Amino acid sequence: MLEAMTALKALRAVRDGSPLAVTPDAHVPVEAMMPQESAASSNPDNRTAAEFTEALDGYCERVSSGRVAIMRKLCKDVLRWPSTQAEQVERIMRYAEGKLAGGGKASSVHTQAAGLITILREVPGWSGISLPKTGAVARAVRAGGALSKEARDPMPLDVVKVVQASLEARGDEVDATAAKLLVRYGLRPIELLQEGRAALTDRVDILGKRELVFRAGLSGAKNAASRRDLPVHADDVKAFELVLGGIGIDDTATKAERERRARQRVSRLSAAVRIGLRGQPERLSLYSFRHTCADLLRAVGASGEEVGGVLGHTAGGSKATSIYGGTAPLDRPRALLAAVRDLLP
Repeated sequence: MLEAMTALKALRAVRDGSPLAVTPDAHVPVEAMMPQESAASSNPDNRTAAEFTEALDGYCERVSSGRVAIMRKLCKDVLRWPSTQAEQVERIMRYAEGKLAGGGKASSVHTQAAGLITILREVPGWSGISLPKTGAVARAVRAGGALSKEARDPMPLDVVKVVQASLEARGDEVDATAAKLLVRYGLRPIELLQEGRAALTDRVDILGKRELVFRAGLSGAKNAASRRDLPVHADDVKAFELVLGGIGIDDTATKAERERRARQRVSRLSAAVRIGLRGQPERLSLYSFRHTCADLLRAVGASGEEVGGVLGHTAGGSKATSIYGGTAPLDRPRALLAAVRDLLP
């Protein structure tokens, strides 16, 4: 029985890339005898720690410092190198299973697993890596994604009108205008309030058409899909200029300075919105503006991928609005956002 358990443990260790030392009195993992590069070359799908480090560094350059710390620790705790895609997915699922068994929230576990997959997609040749769809753990993790998506309710249009009137009555034109833009464009509050005027710029599409866009995620994004160009309605140009000018720091400010100032602006606007929401359900918040825009996009005929593209949710949806090399015409997002704008009070 003991020999069988030892053999099973050894097989699992080999599968995970950490063979056991075969000695009579030691059954602990040791360094693999084969050099890393040599081990990696035995399978064309293998990637090394050096390749992953380069991909992780690129990801960290585009996200907030808080998210950098979280994801670097998570990668260190869960991932091992060299590795194939299948091996890393298996490690992520084992981690998710352990978290769920320990009482972790399904929505949090999904966020962590999806975050790891997002980073692994930046490894050369691994853009198609994804979480499995079958199995009890996979279903629980995906269900956690649905819970996370529904964590905040959309703000009903009559409540939007009440909150907007409350903001305007406070006399802070920048906050009141920011709220209008959040619900019209489905932006995350931090995406709007961390930027200066440099985020409002011209874009030339593949057909040579020039138009004004707001570059969401220019100073730091949640993920690659979050970095997107949104066509700006002509009547909203002055509104964007007002809000973007309100950050009150120079365009040369450091990332840390910009993040600190952005958090201050988000906290202030969130508190002002809560005042307008008195007497309303607790699940409504500043972030609910974004969910209202999502529902209105669906109401005017946007597909799930189109909603994801405008909101910066999905890599597939971001192709038409991407900052990086994306020069497809923005006719469809522009039409959808104009239709949303017409439905708002």
